[in-house]
Amino acid sequence: YVATIAIPWQVYILPQYSMMNKFHLVDTHTGYVLMQSFTAFGVFLMSQFFMSLPNELLEAGAIDGAGNFRIFRQIVFPMAKNSTVTVVIYNFVSIWNEFTYANTFMTKDEMKTLPIGLNAFVGEMGRRDWGATFSAIVIAILPTIIVYFFLNKQVMEGMAAGAVKS
Repeated sequence: YVATIAIPWQVYILPQYSMMNKFHLVDTHTGYVLMQSFTAFGVFLMSQFFMSLPNELLEAGAIDGAGNFRIFRQIVFPMAKNSTVTVVIYNFVSIWNEFTYANTFMTKDEMKTLPIGLNAFVGEMGRRDWGATFSAIVIAILPTIIVYFFLNKQVMEGMAAGAVKS
């Protein structure tokens, strides 16, 4: 799964489209969310974090009588907060700015995403109203900046969490 990082996304966009069309997920929010949710980067970052957890923590929870779900909920998940926030922010920013997949898999006007809406500012023969275009761009990037502003500490800690083996 992580090896897909080395494969350009242009190679597998047509097989993805045919699979999504076969399952009737083209032009649906569910299909778009499923397709964008599981990234190889997220799997790689989280697996590196979980491999760096000491087994002694899990064993201590088991000795105290906790089951697997309780160990995950009370020990592992709180420790994984920074890595989880990093993956969420990374996916949020990449999906928020994504154009090609949304333009390919969302054909109905009511399903179009923000970047495709920004593309609608192009007028006849490529003319633009630059004032309206830049205003729309500023409004479009505000949520990303606000989310990153509040969560940047967790992002930096999460990126470094799996980098050092203890």
